[in-house]
Amino acid sequence: MNSHLVVIGASAGGIEALTEIVRALPGDFPAPIAIVVHMSPQSSNSLVEILKRRTVLKVKAAGDRAPIVPGEITVAVPNHHLMVQDGRYRVVAGPRHNRNRPSIDTLFRSAALSYGPAVVAVVLSGLLDDGSAGLIEIKRYGGVGVVQEPADALFDSMPRNAIDADHPDFVLPLAEIPGKLAEIVRQPVPKNGNNGRKRPKSAPVSIARKDESVEEHERKDGTPAVYTCPECSGTMWEKKEGDTVRYECRVGHTFSQLGMEEAKRDALEQAMWVALRTLEESASLSKRMADRARERNHVMVARRWEELAKTRSKDAGLLREILFRDTEAAVNE
Repeated sequence: MNSHLVVIGASAGGIEALTEIVRALPGDFPAPIAIVVHMSPQSSNSLVEILKRRTVLKVKAAGDRAPIVPGEITVAVPNHHLMVQDGRYRVVAGPRHNRNRPSIDTLFRSAALSYGPAVVAVVLSGLLDDGSAGLIEIKRYGGVGVVQEPADALFDSMPRNAIDADHPDFVLPLAEIPGKLAEIVRQPVPKNGNNGRKRPKSAPVSIARKDESVEEHERKDGTPAVYTCPECSGTMWEKKEGDTVRYECRVGHTFSQLGMEEAKRDALEQAMWVALRTLEESASLSKRMADRARERNHVMVARRWEELAKTRSKDAGLLREILFRDTEAAVNE
């Protein structure tokens, strides 16, 4: 590659950080910039208009197979991954990563495979650890990693996890990131900067879509895990990448360890709410059955239904107490 590619990932608190970065970039910034911000599938993608008001650079929503143009900012669209391949952007409705689509890691991985040492990756404010695995991949192929100083971020989890997962080249407060990016992209791309690694022949988009058979997947993707996929309940594989571990199912849903823990915690909470509803409905039904039995002078039957109603109500009360206690604890963290 003759020019750099800048890829930026952000989540909670990231829009504020992005506006500050693009505002400070010079009008002659020579590299293309691709941005992924975690967003709701129903989002209006107003980020494009927000950034347009903050920068002299051209800002556009990602279009499938659109050319990658130096000096332009491209923003991922809701409910689709943004990737790069063969000098073009790809917009792909592939499996979620850590329940996110678009996913920062998906963009970063595709950039590493396509651009190697020409990639400059930036991890900004956000929750959990999306971006960490992708940053490791970029560093493996000789790219540059820039992470926002955690103390400077509105939400420090994503920057902190990115630093813990690998050794980024620069950890900077937000105000210093635009200048560092401008400095890096004006330097020549290392000719032999792949750290001795050959980039896979597989196209990044094929990897995201899991265009392969089950047998190929089982052969390549690590060892079977004891967990089921939180998205589709399918079999999962555990894959170690240096000090990090990720989990992936047959159809391609992917989770970091933090992402898996959060997904399982949410699934547990959902199951508890279902159990609470079922217990309360069972208690109500048992009470009705007791009332009908008494109307018919079936005293012994009525007592059994009443005892069952009391047991169900007691169990429901205990479960409700646990659920609200956990909710209050989460709010106060």
